[in-house]
Amino acid sequence: TKDENELRGGFPDTPEELFQYDAIILDDIEADFFLADQMKLIYDFVSRRGGGLLMMGGQESFRQGDFDRTPIGETLPIDLSREIESPASGVRLSLTRDGWLQPWVRLRSDETAEEERLSSMPEFLTINSAAFVRPGAVVMAEVQDADDKRWPALVVHRFGKGRTAALCIGDLWRWRLSEGLRKLQDINL
Repeated sequence: TKDENELRGGFPDTPEELFQYDAIILDDIEADFFLADQMKLIYDFVSRRGGGLLMMGGQESFRQGDFDRTPIGETLPIDLSREIESPASGVRLSLTRDGWLQPWVRLRSDETAEEERLSSMPEFLTINSAAFVRPGAVVMAEVQDADDKRWPALVVHRFGKGRTAALCIGDLWRWRLSEGLRKLQDINL
């Protein structure tokens, strides 16, 4: 947004208001937040206008946020109608072959350095389990538990003229917190 007043009146109600943006990020927000017309507007924003949509895995996202059988849920690269068991313990993130090939997914250009970074990060405890990846969608990253059971973590696909992504991790903030703690420890040394 341009400033703190831009969306003061709430989420856009018209194509003219919404289509000026390039992307929408939804995090920890349930479907009931949106009016039916606004959900259709988001659908059109992606499919007709060619906008981007990222849904992040907060507690009120995806299936838990009742996005199944909504226009927003239809745009996502994962099928929300199929339930799957979530991990019982912490999981670690790893990149898939497709994720390694995309520079926007990696933070390091060297594979060894990226693997070291990923292995040094804290485990995730909150996953919005994706049972089914839609045809044509690509899994860029996945999480795995100690028993090597895997779940999609970052899934992308093209929808109409636009693109959507599902980041199924609900506690991505853990990595930022850990990074900040390390910096504080370094300062105190």
